[in-house]
Amino acid sequence: MSDIDLSSLTTAVPVFNEERYIVEALESCVGQTERLLIYDNCSTDGTRELCERFAAEHDGCVYIRHQKNIGAFANFRHALFECDTEFFHWVGAHDRLDDGAVGILLDALGRHPDAVLAAAQVRHMDEGSRPIAMKKPMTYGEGLMSDDVFERLLTRETITRDCFIIHGIFRTEVARAAWRDPVCTAWDEAYLLRIAAAGKIAFDPAAGYWARMRTRNWKKVSAEKEGRVAGANPAERDQSMMTQMMFQTITGLLDSPQAVRSAFRLVEAIHRAHHETRQERRKRRVRQWLPIALLIALVICVLGWILK
Repeated sequence: MSDIDLSSLTTAVPVFNEERYIVEALESCVGQTERLLIYDNCSTDGTRELCERFAAEHDGCVYIRHQKNIGAFANFRHALFECDTEFFHWVGAHDRLDDGAVGILLDALGRHPDAVLAAAQVRHMDEGSRPIAMKKPMTYGEGLMSDDVFERLLTRETITRDCFIIHGIFRTEVARAAWRDPVCTAWDEAYLLRIAAAGKIAFDPAAGYWARMRTRNWKKVSAEKEGRVAGANPAERDQSMMTQMMFQTITGLLDSPQAVRSAFRLVEAIHRAHHETRQERRKRRVRQWLPIALLIALVICVLGWILK
């Protein structure tokens, strides 16, 4: 292990109405951080009582409650910009850390001084804390540690798509510099792209982060979550704002003809990931496979003619 002390880290747990899971999340942080800050977004269930009791029983744990609900986006921002330590990370109020995960990630940042974020292996669990086998488990792309900024961005958009890596450990100054205030749907997508532009993203599969998936009424839960993040204004839920933020990141990197060529590939990847319709995707796949299908048909015809 490298010489990084836990006093250099702030762990923030933004929470709203998570009485069922908040204690599990907080307990997973005990012994892994010396500064555990709970930011309660004016919960209306039993979250307050549970958090106050937990903070009273654990040194280094502080409970902070907003007088009104400021929205999930603002609550996450508040935690980051109040941080005064070198390293910072968010832990979801219904998620949990594996034992030893924090030490492993801090060690990764110590070994890679040019890395701005250390990401854990993201695993998923259901509402009963049982592991879920995902159809598309998190894949880490080695390109996130590339010296080439466009390779890092392309890897983020095409390989390491899991946004739960936002619960890794950041270098605080970089995390703040990458923040942009306009609230929008999928703001974490744009934020992680800016992080990848700012520096390398290290990964250690020995560190585990368990993200809870809401399995019941998934569409309803997703809509409620989107509303908490983006607010009531439909314009704020438009993904085009997220895309504009991404493009601003890319245009700031255009300093050579090679960069422009790389940017075109990246823009195409962003379009496919966030805006391509099902019909467009079907047409693209047809264009990709049609030459191969024609070649196979030609080979079969030639073989049939030879064997006559």
